[in-house]
Amino acid sequence: MKATRGEHVRIRWIVLASDERPETVPADTRATPFIACVNGYLEEEAATIGDHVHVRTEIGRVLEGELVTIGPRTDHDFGSPQPELLAAGQQLREMLP
Repeated sequence: MKATRGEHVRIRWIVLASDERPETVPADTRATPFIACVNGYLEEEAATIGDHVHVRTEIGRVLEGELVTIGPRTDHDFGSPQPELLAAGQQLREMLP
């Protein structure tokens, strides 16, 4: 699959390699590189997954990294409602005049 200039993509890069992570980090965490992922708009004329590219983010920052997704979807949420928080909201409404 190929992306073209201006297409919405996701890149990633290694912020800290595993050997660069602080010793204060737990050993199992320290054994893995710290990776950042960002969505933005492709700056190159064309690129394929795995290419090193530049993207422009929504706020205008230009970042570079490995192209990992073309047309990334937003698939996160805030999880299931917590009964304690739902009850707290109702209790608060009852306290207000």
